[in-house]
Amino acid sequence: MRIADSQLQMTLDLDADLTDRFRSVKEAVAAGVYRRGLKRVAGDLDVSPGNLSVQLSGDGGRHFDTDLLERYIESSGDK
Repeated sequence: MRIADSQLQMTLDLDADLTDRFRSVKEAVAAGVYRRGLKRVAGDLDVSPGNLSVQLSGDGGRHFDTDLLERYIESSGDK
């Protein structure tokens, strides 16, 4: 994600009930990924669906990092 020089800060509007529905940012992203379709999002992020699934589950040594989060936001528009 590239932030323009004219932007001094990024503002995110959060739904009040997000914290009631999700325990973490990763859980909220996982819900968005599965709602859009794991295979489609994995293709947008240039990762395998199996790898993306493991990254979002929190199991194992593979983690969903901030670079993938930025690419997810850019490709999906989900903020």
